[in-house]
Formats: sequence, structure tokens, C-alpha cells
Amino acid sequence: MDDLLATGKLPDNSGKIITDRSVSYSDLFKLSTNNSTGFPKEVLLVRQEIDGKMRHVIYSGDAGRVGEPKNSRPIAHTHPTENIYQQWPSPGDMKTINGYYYARLDIKQNHKTQAHSIIWGDKPGETTTIYPGPGKEPLPSRNPKKRK
Repeated sequence: MDDLLATGKLPDNSGKIITDRSVSYSDLFKLSTNNSTGFPKEVLLVRQEIDGKMRHVIYSGDAGRVGEPKNSRPIAHTHPTENIYQQWPSPGDMKTINGYYYARLDIKQNHKTQAHSIIWGDKPGETTTIYPGPGKEPLPSRNPKKRK
């Protein structure tokens, strides 16, 4: 992780295996806001099987989204753009978290829910923890159909 922070180079959709024993949410947020592009970019931390071993991998996207690789467990992602929605899950966030959860339920009916963190700052506590499951759908996007 230190090499990424030193250069500010983002891993994009190819991903970067993190070999550190732990990953700091503060470091993930710093990378998403202080990177070589000069623009805020979402960063995603996942657990992913690579060459038969479970690894922590980070990916980066654009300011408002980051794609999730298949067969990975989403752990946390950043919301680097400051606005009134920064601390809350987007419809895309909930679709991803619920999609992972429901896919695991198809395989193992007693699969336990796993928390996912939205990182919206670099200080302790500047995270929002969300859980998947029934009734956890977000509010509909703000693009209402015109009434006649």
C-alpha cells in the first residue's frame, strides 16, 4: 500500500494485490483523494481468490463508481466526492452488496451477512457500515417519470 500512496498511482480495473497484513481505511481514502489523476476516484477493497489463495485486492474507478470484479467479496469502498449523499449507499452500492449476498445464499442457505463499509473520510469513524438483505433496497434514483 505504501507504494501506491507514495506514487498516487491508482490500480484501475486491473486491480492491485495488497500484501500488507492489514489495510487502513484512512489510507484507502487518502489514495482516492490524493492520487496522480488530480481528481477524486472511488477505491474498492475486496477479498478475491487469486492463484488458489484469498487475497486483499484494491480497484479504482471514477468519481462516482468503481466496478466490482466477479467472484470477489466487497469489503469497503470510498466515497471521495463531498456532497450530502457522501455518507450513504447509492442504488449501485446496494445492488452490488445485495447481489453478492443473494448469490451466496443460492450456494449456502445459511450464509451470514457480512458488513460493508463506505469510507467517506480519513479520520477514525468516518465510515458508514451497511448490511445486505431483504428490505435493504435503497431509495429509487431521482429520475421520476413525468406525470400526465
